[in-house]
Amino acid sequence: LQAGGVHQAFIGHEGRIAVFVATSLLPEVIDAIDTYADDLVDEGHRVVVVWVTNPRATDLREFCRDLYDEPASLTGTVFVGALPWVVMESEPSSGSDWPSDLYFMDLGIRAPDGGWIETWQDTDSNGKFDARVRSAPEIWMSRIKCDNLLPEITLSEAQVINAYFARNHAARTSTTSELFGNTQRGLVYEYDGSKSIPWLYDMASMLNAAEEV
Repeated sequence: LQAGGVHQAFIGHEGRIAVFVATSLLPEVIDAIDTYADDLVDEGHRVVVVWVTNPRATDLREFCRDLYDEPASLTGTVFVGALPWVVMESEPSSGSDWPSDLYFMDLGIRAPDGGWIETWQDTDSNGKFDARVRSAPEIWMSRIKCDNLLPEITLSEAQVINAYFARNHAARTSTTSELFGNTQRGLVYEYDGSKSIPWLYDMASMLNAAEEV
């Protein structure tokens, strides 16, 4: 892992955020990442930008543990680009599996010596986690990934990411009325049909039928 540096030499009152970016996106997204980091700093965060090349999921999680253990600690992390994830299955070799980013949020359980006790297990060594000791996540995590949209869209991966961060910057630096008028709008995908999100928005388009999502 190559650390891209810390933006601003202060510990913001809102907590520290680590932004992991795939080096395959260099140099196209540097300006967008710098603007995003500056926006977070302006909101009171301390930001660490880490450029990574072919990391393993365990490497990224261990790096998050190290940052969490530092005096500045760690509040959350953002993954940008085609970075690894882990797979969870309901029981060993069940064939029922799904990707889970909870792995990067649940850093483990504290040991008496101050280290970490591992809470995720792959009991049949098939590369998929099938057991976990439940514990509250230490940090939040977000993922910005679009390489799997290609070639269905005409833009490159870097162009899509730059467009997202441009909208993100506009949302952070403009008033709501400038962006959306007086209406808060959201597009929500829910796999279980629980309809738990629409109350966040004045307008919400719900897609939760299997044939739609």
